[in-house]
Amino acid sequence: FDKIKKMGCDGGSIPTRSDLVKVKEKEKKKDKVEETRIKWSVCSLTKQPLDNPIVACRLGFLYNKDSVINKLLNKTKKSSSNHLKILKDIKQLKINFSRETGRFICPITRLEANGAHKFIFLWSCGCVMAQCALKEIKSNECLSCSQPYQEEEDVVIINGTEAEIEKQNEAMIQLKSKSREDKRSKSKAQKRNISKISTNNITISNPIINKSIESNIESNVESNTKSIELNIESNVESNTKSIESNIESNVESNVESNVESNVESNVESNVELNIQSNIKSNITLDSQLSIITNSNCVNVNSNVISNKRLKLT
Repeated sequence: FDKIKKMGCDGGSIPTRSDLVKVKEKEKKKDKVEETRIKWSVCSLTKQPLDNPIVACRLGFLYNKDSVINKLLNKTKKSSSNHLKILKDIKQLKINFSRETGRFICPITRLEANGAHKFIFLWSCGCVMAQCALKEIKSNECLSCSQPYQEEEDVVIINGTEAEIEKQNEAMIQLKSKSREDKRSKSKAQKRNISKISTNNITISNPIINKSIESNIESNVESNTKSIELNIESNVESNTKSIESNIESNVESNVESNVESNVESNVESNVELNIQSNIKSNITLDSQLSIITNSNCVNVNSNVISNKRLKLT
């Protein structure tokens, strides 16, 4: 009986289902607008209130510049800031503050950065403005300071969604790889230019080394000139022999060919000339014969006429 009293089964309380069965509590939905407000007012590294100078990274996170410098000096490992390795990975922002609320405002549309509107900054100049301002006024220059920018490389969304942060992370990796390739190409070009510099421009302070270098250069020059002269003489002799042999062969071939061609041309010309002269002589003979025949006919006629006259008489 004493045990039953201690257990409390005296019939004075009636347990309900909620007392006997444990139910999972519903997760409270986070207010996204409130989260973005907090992001706009707190440093992403230290979670302290933002204070000038304010900087941002390629992913669109906001930091106090002092906290980033301390992180780089102390080399603290944090998963959210592993991409911050040098000061070139951040950009100091040019921000306009509202006099009434103290929040960031767009210098063009006068909208507040309260989480309801998306804001961007330009990496080329650091100016902060509303995203709708760039969409409404399309230009290749900053709407605040008129500095040129590239839309694909310089426009960074501040405190964007997870998908936007992933896209900006991919773009950041591509830009870093591109800058590394550019540096490598520049270094290779510089090495090539250095290798092209002649050894004559190199000055050595030690006179003993200078004398040995000069003696080596003189000996090399002499040996090179001798070898060049010998090569020139041998080349000249071989070239003269080859030229003479070529001339003889060419003369023989030209003589034979010219004689044959001249004989053929002379024969042809003589034959043509003889034919033409024979034709002309035949023509003249024909003409002479015709003249003679005509004269004979005339004589015959005259004789006939004279004979008739004699008969009449």
